[in-house]
Amino acid sequence: MLFWSNSIFSQNITRYDYSGDAAVFANQLKSGHPYLFKLIPEDTFDLLITGLKQKAHNISKEAFTVELFRINARIADEHTRIAPIDSLIFPMRFEWFDEGMAVIMTDSLHHQHLFSRLIAIDGHPIAEVLHALSGILKKDNVSFQKFWTAYYLNRPAMLYGLGLLEQRDRATFTFLTSSGDTVSTTIHAVLAAVLRLNYCRNLPMGMQVAMEGRHYDYKYDDTTGVLFFEYASCSEEEGLPFREFNKQLFDMVKAKHPSKLIVDLRYNGGGNSSVLNPFLRSIRSSYLNAPGKLYVLTGRRTFSSALMNAVEMVRTIHAITAGEPTGANINHYGEVKSFVLPDSKITVYYSTKYWENWSGYDGPLVPDISLEHRYSNFIEGRDEALEYILHH
Repeated sequence: MLFWSNSIFSQNITRYDYSGDAAVFANQLKSGHPYLFKLIPEDTFDLLITGLKQKAHNISKEAFTVELFRINARIADEHTRIAPIDSLIFPMRFEWFDEGMAVIMTDSLHHQHLFSRLIAIDGHPIAEVLHALSGILKKDNVSFQKFWTAYYLNRPAMLYGLGLLEQRDRATFTFLTSSGDTVSTTIHAVLAAVLRLNYCRNLPMGMQVAMEGRHYDYKYDDTTGVLFFEYASCSEEEGLPFREFNKQLFDMVKAKHPSKLIVDLRYNGGGNSSVLNPFLRSIRSSYLNAPGKLYVLTGRRTFSSALMNAVEMVRTIHAITAGEPTGANINHYGEVKSFVLPDSKITVYYSTKYWENWSGYDGPLVPDISLEHRYSNFIEGRDEALEYILHH
């Protein structure tokens, strides 16, 4: 037992030389990303790489990962990203609401923290934690920052690399419960590969479809006469090709003649933009292609091909957008390739093509109807976007 404990302790203080990885990172991006120096001046990039090489001679993997993130944030290409291997994860999922950060999913052992607001991690106030995370993310899109900040809050390796955790595999989380009590508890990280988070009734339908690994679904509400089309991934679902799904969807349109059609892209991270083509062809010739009939919901998770689909519906169809600005910018770099750093085994994704989806536009797709995203509504199971469309 003493030998085992000493071995673990030795691993916790071990530092490595990742300067070779820093060189590979720089060389691969220079040779593979055709637009790299349109995004960041070459002398700035070289200066950042030189600084990283100097640090990388005696550094932990977590700290090296954070330094890569800092450089990548300066590149500011949403498809050029660092993908560390997160073998451990804290068993909860966070969401950034207007009132702050809150737990929206947990495993069965930590269900008592569901819907609690996060106020500190290992003694660091949540404002300090969010500031540290925002410093390693590109800053030209607030929705992008909100999504990825919440995403990395349950990644112990990232928090440790930022100096926010005292230990790699556990942390003391301080919560404000829905009843107003302050609770602190030590939570141990678990293997990400085996983690199963529990769904709650409060999750919007679109988020449930995404969390369950489904790519698309629809639901007709007899009470309101509204048809909901949840599009959670720009990819074909096994056993139900999108062309067949689209036929079912428009058979429902013929049968029920809905007053409105709502396309929910809020939880769609992208894929292949052409998957939606059958729907686009069908909706163009439908009576629903008219002002006030077709609504497209967007949000901080609307990314890549899903953003391209949203832009096409805004430009070529009578679509009204509602929700939050997209997590991706309208015009962006993409067509991603990747490489693996030899020592750290970190995967780096990088862009090879520029997508000009709407000439002259900068930043995200800002919806016609911008809506709040409130914690108080979420814990009551209310969906602001759907409520607005149904009642206005």
